[in-house]
Amino acid sequence: MSWQPPPASLREEGALTIDARHWHPPEPFVQTVQALDQLKPGQWVRLLLHRYPYPLLDALTEWQWQYAVHEHDDGTVEIHIWRP
Repeated sequence: MSWQPPPASLREEGALTIDARHWHPPEPFVQTVQALDQLKPGQWVRLLLHRYPYPLLDALTEWQWQYAVHEHDDGTVEIHIWRP
């Protein structure tokens, strides 16, 4: 997966960060979906995990959300999710 930041129209102050690196499944999926349902215009989600959440990524694709994935050197997987 290639890393692409959210569009320039989405500013850093609009980021809702979910640090789920120490959560057990399905909590990251559930909390992320709940956060997406609450997003206001200009907001987006930054999700931090220790592994790729393939079921979530599949769901985001099916629901037509846009996302970008980046793996950091420390093993953190950072996912940016926004409305198209």
